[in-house]
Amino acid sequence: MATQFPTDCLQASLAGARLLECPPRLIRGSEAELIATVLAVLRTFCVILDMSAVEVIDAGGVGSLMTLRQVAEQSGTTLSLINPTQHTREILTVLGLDSVLLCKDA
Repeated sequence: MATQFPTDCLQASLAGARLLECPPRLIRGSEAELIATVLAVLRTFCVILDMSAVEVIDAGGVGSLMTLRQVAEQSGTTLSLINPTQHTREILTVLGLDSVLLCKDA
């Protein structure tokens, strides 16, 4: 499936953002690699995180995304999520984080 960029993500990408793919399991205990990978880029560049491969996400995974968002804010960059699965979108919506983390029209 081709990655679809919403307008704000496309503009960020053209401005030098980096596109990274989220692993299938974003759960407590498995998020360390994602955090390390994203942090290596996030302090310098805006990051667009493709969520299309995520099959499982729990509170630890959501917490990791929020931590990365805070680091981005502190660094003057941004973290945007695109292509969330229906399950991921539902979780973010229930928690009220869809408008905080998802790109417009993601």
